[in-house]
Amino acid sequence: MSLSNLTLFPYIPIDLYQEYKHQKKITVTNLTSLCKSIQQLFNNAKSGDKLAQLILFDFHLSINHFSIYKENITGKRIEQRLSSLFALSTGDELSKENPKIETLLTDNEIKLFEKTVLDLVCSNYRDKGDLFFFNSKANNLYKLSIKSLVPTNNEINFGAFEFQSTIKGISGITELLQVQERKRVIDLEYNGIIYKKIGLGSSTQLASMIAYIKAKGKLAEYLDRFKILLQGVYKDDFLIYIKHQSKFIIYIIDNKDFINLVLKKVNDGFISTRIEGNAIRITDLKLFKEIAKEKFEFDLLTVIPDYNAIESLLLTSNQNKISSLRKFIVG
Repeated sequence: MSLSNLTLFPYIPIDLYQEYKHQKKITVTNLTSLCKSIQQLFNNAKSGDKLAQLILFDFHLSINHFSIYKENITGKRIEQRLSSLFALSTGDELSKENPKIETLLTDNEIKLFEKTVLDLVCSNYRDKGDLFFFNSKANNLYKLSIKSLVPTNNEINFGAFEFQSTIKGISGITELLQVQERKRVIDLEYNGIIYKKIGLGSSTQLASMIAYIKAKGKLAEYLDRFKILLQGVYKDDFLIYIKHQSKFIIYIIDNKDFINLVLKKVNDGFISTRIEGNAIRITDLKLFKEIAKEKFEFDLLTVIPDYNAIESLLLTSNQNKISSLRKFIVG
């Protein structure tokens, strides 16, 4: 059976992920302990730990391999595997309810927005977060959002964020609300200058919108409201997973750095930023790499088992696979 066909099978049983987690006494409660645990996984594999090597082999085969890495299912597999290694659960395993707005914004911030905007903040926030970690000392949950992409694609979708909400309530630019219809663009004139094709879509349309807001002297107010809404919706850190065929690449982004980056792009005219389906999409992987709190770029091919040595083990039933792989680990 070819390797490409093998990717249709279950790979390394989840039981072995749990064994690794318990053996290494892994407890992730925040960004620091997550980064430490990711580094430890590679260090263990590099030092000859066969269980760690099998886990990295699983990432290589089920996510990064050329026969599968472009498929949508790989995103869910990243969540499941990282959850099995480090987390309490994935977001799909927990029931999600809209939080109270008081937990997202201060009283003074809440007063700036109408109820419809505040409701959108709550619903946008509810859908964020892919992995959940429990911090027993603080008695709270630490959430992490996961974004994945192939090396040839630099655009990252950061999920729902209602851009119309950043405009509502600012006097002098309410005409921009006319662009709320799908794919609608408008031309607006101010002081004899026409700002063409203002819209909420491409970088060009958004740049025209910002130019108009600046001309009307509303940029500072716009950025202030934008920042409040960003901070209400994006409270989680980000893990960016690059599905490289021979490397294990992860960038960890602090949510505060993410917010500052978005605001800078807005101020500069939405450079390499666009809106699609009310979602923020940014094409600037190089910049995200630069601001990352931690960067992991490991050569997978140096720390994973030889495929031919375990091929027969991977093609057995799940229970036999567990037993066989345990024997392989012991040697």
